[in-house]
Amino acid sequence: MGSMEEPLILSTRELQILSELDSSQFGILKLKDDTDHPRSRCLALKAIKYLERLLMRRKKRIKDLEEAELPLNPRIYCKLGHLHLLLEDYPKALSAYQKYLSLDTRNWEDPNFLYGLGLVYFHYNAYPWAIRALTSLLYVNPGFPRASDVHLRLALIYKTHGNFSSSLKHFRLAGPLNHFTRFHLAHLLELQGKYTLAKEKYESLLQESSLSQSLKADVYRHLGWMYHGVESLGEKSVRIANAISALQKSIEADPKSGQSLYLLGRCYASIGKVHEAFIAYRNSVDKSESNADTWCSIGVLYQQQNQPMDALQAYICAVQLDKFHAPAWTNLGILYESSMQPQDALACFTNSVTSVAQGNNKASLSTSHANLHQRIKYLKTQLSNAPPQPSTPSSTGTTTNNSSATSSTKPKQLPTVEEAWNLPISNEMTSRQPNQSNVRKQEPPAGPVIKRFRTETGVTSIHENTRPSFYLTNQQIQTLQFLQNQPSLLPQQQQLLQQLQHQLRQMQQHQQQMRQQHQLSHLRQQQQFNASTNSLKPELPVSSGGGGGGVGVNHDLLADLQNKDLGSVSDKELEALISQQDIGSFAENLLKQIQADGGNDDHHMDIEIKKEAKDEGDKKDSTEEKSSKDTVRTCSLEDIPVELSVVYKKYKKLELNIQMSADDIAKACKSVGPGTNKISSSLMPLNHSSPPRPPERPKVKLTKEQLLPPTPSVYLENKKDAFSPQLQEFCLQHPITVVRGIAAALKMDLGLFSTKTLVQLHPEHPIDIWTQKRQSADDNLDSSNSKQVWKCSSSTTKSSISKYAHYQMSTFSESLKEDRSGNRLSGGDDSPNAKRSANIRKNTPGSSNSGSTGGNSVLKFGFNVDLSEHQKWRSQLTELMKLPTWVRVVSAGNMLSHLGHKIFGMNTVKLLMNVPYARIPAHQEDNNFCTINLNIGPGDCEWFGVPEDYWGVLYSLCEKHNVDYLSGSWWPNMRDLMEEEIPVYRFLQRPGDLVWVNSGCVYWVQASGWCNNIAWNVGPLTYKQFTSSIERYEWNKLQFHKSTVAMLHLTWNIARNVRFTDKKLFEVIKYTLMQSLRQIHLTLDYIKKIKGIEAKFQARQKNDPAHYCCQCDIEVFSIMFVREMDGKVLIFCLNCAKRQGNGELKTFICLEEYKLTELYDVYNNFTLHTPQPIVPSPSALPPGPPPSMASAAAAAAALSHQQATAEMAAAMQAAMNPLMSAGSMAAALQAAAAAGGMGQYSILPPS
Repeated sequence: MGSMEEPLILSTRELQILSELDSSQFGILKLKDDTDHPRSRCLALKAIKYLERLLMRRKKRIKDLEEAELPLNPRIYCKLGHLHLLLEDYPKALSAYQKYLSLDTRNWEDPNFLYGLGLVYFHYNAYPWAIRALTSLLYVNPGFPRASDVHLRLALIYKTHGNFSSSLKHFRLAGPLNHFTRFHLAHLLELQGKYTLAKEKYESLLQESSLSQSLKADVYRHLGWMYHGVESLGEKSVRIANAISALQKSIEADPKSGQSLYLLGRCYASIGKVHEAFIAYRNSVDKSESNADTWCSIGVLYQQQNQPMDALQAYICAVQLDKFHAPAWTNLGILYESSMQPQDALACFTNSVTSVAQGNNKASLSTSHANLHQRIKYLKTQLSNAPPQPSTPSSTGTTTNNSSATSSTKPKQLPTVEEAWNLPISNEMTSRQPNQSNVRKQEPPAGPVIKRFRTETGVTSIHENTRPSFYLTNQQIQTLQFLQNQPSLLPQQQQLLQQLQHQLRQMQQHQQQMRQQHQLSHLRQQQQFNASTNSLKPELPVSSGGGGGGVGVNHDLLADLQNKDLGSVSDKELEALISQQDIGSFAENLLKQIQADGGNDDHHMDIEIKKEAKDEGDKKDSTEEKSSKDTVRTCSLEDIPVELSVVYKKYKKLELNIQMSADDIAKACKSVGPGTNKISSSLMPLNHSSPPRPPERPKVKLTKEQLLPPTPSVYLENKKDAFSPQLQEFCLQHPITVVRGIAAALKMDLGLFSTKTLVQLHPEHPIDIWTQKRQSADDNLDSSNSKQVWKCSSSTTKSSISKYAHYQMSTFSESLKEDRSGNRLSGGDDSPNAKRSANIRKNTPGSSNSGSTGGNSVLKFGFNVDLSEHQKWRSQLTELMKLPTWVRVVSAGNMLSHLGHKIFGMNTVKLLMNVPYARIPAHQEDNNFCTINLNIGPGDCEWFGVPEDYWGVLYSLCEKHNVDYLSGSWWPNMRDLMEEEIPVYRFLQRPGDLVWVNSGCVYWVQASGWCNNIAWNVGPLTYKQFTSSIERYEWNKLQFHKSTVAMLHLTWNIARNVRFTDKKLFEVIKYTLMQSLRQIHLTLDYIKKIKGIEAKFQARQKNDPAHYCCQCDIEVFSIMFVREMDGKVLIFCLNCAKRQGNGELKTFICLEEYKLTELYDVYNNFTLHTPQPIVPSPSALPPGPPPSMASAAAAAAALSHQQATAEMAAAMQAAMNPLMSAGSMAAALQAAAAAGGMGQYSILPPS
């Protein structure tokens, strides 16, 4: 106990060093070895020792005193996590971080903790968790000193997942391009099939004289394999020669690269140079034994040279290294089948199928894999009449058999899978080449003896000549199996069985010990060389040309090749065999070489570390020793600093509230001092404290009937029903609503939006075209039509209304001809009504033909026709003025009318031109605004809707199915939704029906017939709508997704134009304004006091759109940094400008669009108003409600007056909006003429 109370003696300098040891030093301070920073390493170990003793002492006190709990500072665990991370002790770092995560509910406020946790997750390839930690870090602290490192790691993760757009964005956000990022950007082009561009980028990188040898080896390896596999890069003979040359240069640059040697062997094998291929493979094995791909290729080589036993051992080695290596299992099955051992072949083929399922291998999509199923069926039929054979589970956990099903009279040519699994590889195998009569004899280079086969991935190498004596031989294993299967044994046999079982246990224990001893080293080798495990391994797409084919990520690189019969492998299939260095380990080297982020303000931290290193190098410096002795003092355990000491002067925490005036906010911001780490752009409401997260699943348990609830529907008979206030309230209370017959009730002329009218008016008007797959609403099949998936595949082109109208009408005519011929054959009615009914039945989901997609496998969907130009579409836009105010495109009650600039399809009308099976993929509307969709006809549309409360579950399902929730194109599978207990509204929208999609509802649509639709967005001035939009705005920031609606710009405009009596809505808007002012103040204070830059005023023009950062897509309000690049003026936010300028802003011009005094006035004048009593005039009210709604007459009168007020407000908004046409302004003024009084909100007159 005395040693536990031993005091910790530290000097002042050592305390300072210890306080600076946190995750932000990872990659800078290398404490794993005691050669680089011995003092820091010693301090870290000493601190860990005493902090752990402190925790042990606390635990003992709790036990001795029988107290429930003693107070504990959770930061102790965080500090332990930092220290273990710097020592690269990842298991202990993860344990400490997880403990801190559970103890401190506000752990997200510590950016160093989030960074350390993200690094540990990254190390363990837990990429979803790493993304969550690292994006949260950038959200809470955009100016984090190691932000460039964070962006690089996120870029690597997204590249691995095949999200190339996000990967590219984060590579650019990492700062100025260097050799490493240029290499990965070229690799992104390669993965997307842009081989010519990738080749140019690789070659330009090789021209750099300062290129490191390791990176040069990587570039040559990728370039060589592109030459080998991409036909568009030239003739085969020239390409193979270039490939071999490039791979040899890669080996010269990095002689230890087992991957380059393996790929070189593949090149030689593809042109029949077996001798050279074998040498390359063997050298690759010498560099990395744990590469299953190499062993599988060696097996193919042996099998082609008719050396079945050697091939068997190579395949077994491959599947021991990777149990889910489907090509090795398949080739092993082929080998057994050729040796007349069908039962072993069946077991191997079965394991191959299982491996594909377990490893999410895309080999299941290939024709050869389908043939494998047929082969399994054939073998089962062949074995059905054979006598049953005893089977035992193999050590792999897969199905094997003790003997072949061949006749007992036939000699067994090969050991069974179980026997082969335990056989050692002969030394002879590693020192000889395949038999080949036409190859010159040559003594192979000397190399180490290949390991004995392992019983499980990760087991250490055991040489045959050094095996322990208690290891069972092949004969003893057979004897043990025989004795175990006997119903009764003699005493001598029982004794022998016990002895063999004892030896077996000893052997298993020894293997387990060796596994634990060498696990870490083998894992590292596997990360570096094994391209077929769960490491980061983007690969080349399979295509016949340079630009075709999809991209396969995270699946077995040999699957599409070696599931085929031997001898049928083509050169095109070899391009799926890129065997890269593990990106995770490569990233570690990359990120550590980059050192600290060049664009941070904490350069003094690096300087301190370098000085410390110099001090450590001069251990005999008498001055240092003297100063240390003068400052040595004795510390207790509690004196160990568990928090990072901030070098800047400590300022009080910034505390703001909406009761403060603009001047008070300015004073509070000045009191915290300058520093980008304090400038957060968060606008989250007061009741939110942590970074935004998807909502948890509602706890209400739903019945089977509630999973398909009836869709809220309203049937309108006349104009009174359409303008009733209860209709608006009903729509706002449900996730999605279909309003039946609204066009007929309002006597709208839908013919103005028909294809015929559009062609007559503007035949050359542009339209965007989606080329989609033709399939029923319940299906979403992959490219091979063999598997239900979530991801939707489509391509986008441009066309004109006249051309698409011709396509739309031609498909309709073809369908009529088919119906006509069908009716003639059946003798049915051939009248127009009968044909229309048959067409509707044919294209309505749920009918007998709904699963048929006809002869054409693809369709064209005209999804965007811009109807915003009033001069072109005057009649159409005027017709929409017949709709109730709250669903109109322009209305004072519509937040989007206050933007002051156009957003296509949101505050303007867009038209969609459909053919049957045309799809709008699943999505939530931009910034969760409501949407209006009116079916023009003549066909129907089928709708699916999920309430907003369940979007978090859908987000998780999208992650599971590897699709991007925000920017991806996806179609949910109904079976998956039902299994996850997600309720889905499903209904048909008929011509003249209006669908209201409420805020946050997730929906997707498929056309059931030929029809046109018009759509736009609205934003009701309600608390729910505004908070939902702000939450999605913040979630988009967290995900680095551009928000279509600039909420800062919109909120300031609303504050200028509207007076509120709704307290909750007023408070959340006021809070948003306060947060915006805070960010502007802190930014101006930082650039003036730290960077010495004055912002130049440049007034904003009324027709200017909102501004976004060209790098991170975040909204830039009032303060922006501009610079000209390639003849274009680009806008940056503060943090991106710093990263681009390596921490400096001298190359940027800072512009200020609004004077602070102007924003002060808007903020101070935005106050809560007292609602005035409403005494409506009878003449001002619209037609009264129907008799069925007479009981709500008072509420109807109030909301009706609010609608009239909104009409007047729309006129004022039109007057303030320079983009609003004169016709729209006149219509709004005329419609508002009868309105009077003041409602819940009103438009203020323009200043």
